[in-house]
Amino acid sequence: MRDGGGDGIGTDRAGGVPATLDNRVFIPEWTTMDADARYNLTLGSPPVSLRFSILNVQGSCAWDLSDAGAYDIHWNSGRRFALRLIVDL
Repeated sequence: MRDGGGDGIGTDRAGGVPATLDNRVFIPEWTTMDADARYNLTLGSPPVSLRFSILNVQGSCAWDLSDAGAYDIHWNSGRRFALRLIVDL
């Protein structure tokens, strides 16, 4: 689930998932927080925005279930940074 949008702070959350066929083991729920800021520029005619994002601010790791009883580290575990230049044409 994704909450928030635009500039500021948003969260992603996933509930616990059964990890075995007999439901004895569960992958725990997890929540991550993202933050971003946008700066509008004038570089000629079209409007330009520069956006900086920090994804998974707290740097937490999560597990994915690949098969009954088989686990992988979730693809977006760990803190990530993004810088984007957005130009309206």
